[in-house]
Amino acid sequence: MSSDLLVDFHDDLGGDDSPSAALDQLKLVQEKQWPPDDPVSLSKSASDIKSLGGTSHLPWDDPFYDIARHQIVEVAGDDNFGRKVIVFNACRMPPQHQLDHHKLLIENHPSLLEMLSKVFFNYNVILLRHRTADSEGIPPVMRDTIGFLQENGLKTEGIFRRSANVSLVKEIKQKYNSGEEVSFYQLDDVHLAAVILKMFLRELPEPLLTYQLYNDIVNFHNVDTESRAERIRNMLMSLPEENYASLYFLIQFLAQVSAESEVNKMTNANLAVVFGPNLLWGQDASMTLSAIGPINNFTRILLDLHQEVFIQ
Repeated sequence: MSSDLLVDFHDDLGGDDSPSAALDQLKLVQEKQWPPDDPVSLSKSASDIKSLGGTSHLPWDDPFYDIARHQIVEVAGDDNFGRKVIVFNACRMPPQHQLDHHKLLIENHPSLLEMLSKVFFNYNVILLRHRTADSEGIPPVMRDTIGFLQENGLKTEGIFRRSANVSLVKEIKQKYNSGEEVSFYQLDDVHLAAVILKMFLRELPEPLLTYQLYNDIVNFHNVDTESRAERIRNMLMSLPEENYASLYFLIQFLAQVSAESEVNKMTNANLAVVFGPNLLWGQDASMTLSAIGPINNFTRILLDLHQEVFIQ
């Protein structure tokens, strides 16, 4: 039965339309109560982390205090050749406002960044650029899925509205996180590629449109129709280079999908409902719930005006 189990990464807030049910789905996980930063509570190998900036016991004002406290980086032991096995516990990474992720991965540990750049999901778009095959800054997950869908999925009815096999989704995600190559051409499953693309965007630690633009986007309905294209252009120019490149790559593709809407039934409005919540969300759950309508509306306008908005 498990092989037939399907996973539906919802394009909306779920089957129950009640506000309370929607809020339940958006509740944030409560912050974990981390153990005190004493030698006993840290891992047995914590004393081996000195080369990465951690120790078994650090003063609260040490620049690597949070890294040690959260046990993010550990030395698991030696491999068969006597080399240290470094473990990076991505699941222990706190939100960016609690820990400087950029400093952790780039400024202090460039060699660690190279190793960690193989982890694609739950990973910042800027950091993903370090493993991109070309200079455009497009994450490989996006390039793989969109490239396949451009060739095989534009005329598929209900593209982005269907489910995918849960075991295959987990397998593909694991392959990307392990740095393995993925060929959707071999898998030959349009809906699998579509689900992986949506999941990748949704699991970014910060949305592609960034928290910085959240208020401007939510309040975009107040902008005059004549000024919309220029306003969006100015907003998007404030995005980090990698975010802008990835957004442009995605929107150009979605415009191709919409051009075939008579066959695939995915108009700009329908695509906005699917991708709006995957492109932007708030740092507060209740804020996101109330903003879904405005976010989807902005996404539709972005698709409508994409030829006027993007400067390449």
